[in-house]
Amino acid sequence: LQLCWLVHKQHHPKTKDWNSYNFTVITEQQKAWLIGHILGDLGIGARLNKDLTWSVNLKFDYKEESVDYLNHLWSNYPTLRQRTEPHKRVILESIYTDSNGKEHLFKERTAINFKLLTQEEFKYFLEEWFEPIPENFGIKQKVKWKKIVPKNIETLINNPYKDELLAYWFIDDGSKHTRGGRGLILNTQNFDSESFKRLNTAVESIYGISFSSHRDRAYHRAYISLDNSSNFVNRVKDTLLPNFHYKIPKDYQHLLSKDEIE
Repeated sequence: LQLCWLVHKQHHPKTKDWNSYNFTVITEQQKAWLIGHILGDLGIGARLNKDLTWSVNLKFDYKEESVDYLNHLWSNYPTLRQRTEPHKRVILESIYTDSNGKEHLFKERTAINFKLLTQEEFKYFLEEWFEPIPENFGIKQKVKWKKIVPKNIETLINNPYKDELLAYWFIDDGSKHTRGGRGLILNTQNFDSESFKRLNTAVESIYGISFSSHRDRAYHRAYISLDNSSNFVNRVKDTLLPNFHYKIPKDYQHLLSKDEIE
């Protein structure tokens, strides 16, 4: 076994009781938002300190054309932001190999992002939502992280802000079905079969919305049936920003507030 894996297991065993995490710097509403984002596109950075503790950063990173959305997220965390404004950067072309060995080519692009301040309690997102995958790179010891769905996901979702959680997840990772444009999709390909099943069970229990699994090679994409689409749209509509209404199939546009429809 490798050093970083041993350090992770020794100093950061999984905490089974959600309430044992001492959340003091974020509100219950912000916590729900972050869970929605980590189901979607929230980035995480982990650095091992000299004292063998982890420093964890949460990062919102989007394409340059999503600047309005990023500014909205920026306003959601006024006391937790690292910079005075979102940061723009050029990302060079790169190849990323995922945990299944599949290579993904990313062309050069401009991104805009901001990080939240490092907080002790943000270690929760590392400990409960990621598993370390030790790998050798020459003489160096490094760790890749695989995103998972925690076993207590039903408890996490079942909170007073669960519809806002669902809306941010959908904004980050949702779309309408490309064939016919009637159904709704959540791009859950980051998760393995076990995590997908846990997520499906929790969403059906808490929201009354069931997924069907559409295979995307080795991955699972969540397809929300037409029978469940009205319920889904009614839950996300109050949080869904107007510039994301295009993600809602036209059959359900009437469910959105009249004041928001162009």
